[in-house]
Amino acid sequence: QRELQGYMDEGLVKFKSDNDKFSFRVGGRVAIDGAHYIDDYTDRGSGAKFSAARIRIISKIGSKVDMKLDVDFASKNWLKDAYLRWHTNKNGFLRVGNFAEPFSAENIQSTMDYPFINKSATVAALGTGRAIGVSYRYYHKYFWAEGGVFSQNSQTRQKLSKAVIWAMHCQPACSDA
Repeated sequence: QRELQGYMDEGLVKFKSDNDKFSFRVGGRVAIDGAHYIDDYTDRGSGAKFSAARIRIISKIGSKVDMKLDVDFASKNWLKDAYLRWHTNKNGFLRVGNFAEPFSAENIQSTMDYPFINKSATVAALGTGRAIGVSYRYYHKYFWAEGGVFSQNSQTRQKLSKAVIWAMHCQPACSDA
């Protein structure tokens, strides 16, 4: 039996083995939405609610495999991410489990990285969510592409979708001059 070394990195508590083959970190976040109305001109009541109360575990298992488990106690669909990811080479990985479908770059962006308060209305209305599936992502310095097969909805329906979803994001090449 071996012990893991605990250390702080960029404000996160992390643990790793002596040979760096195994590591994990535990994280979480809480988001609260609230309003207090001072005047009597509205029929809305003051209040607050938890919009997110998440705990996540991210772990590296060997040199090519990692996993993520992310649960949200403030949502009725409490399972957000639960997947294994196999890094096939330095520019790609195969992912299996429940995770955000790669329909748009905004859809796979973490809520911690939103440029605005929430997703845009078009992504919220027309975008996909999280589902059980398999995907492969290839990434490069200037673009990434990802394709996969997903169930229709892991929380409500069990029927496998016949569609293959492809997403590609390109960033223009920049010169260093």
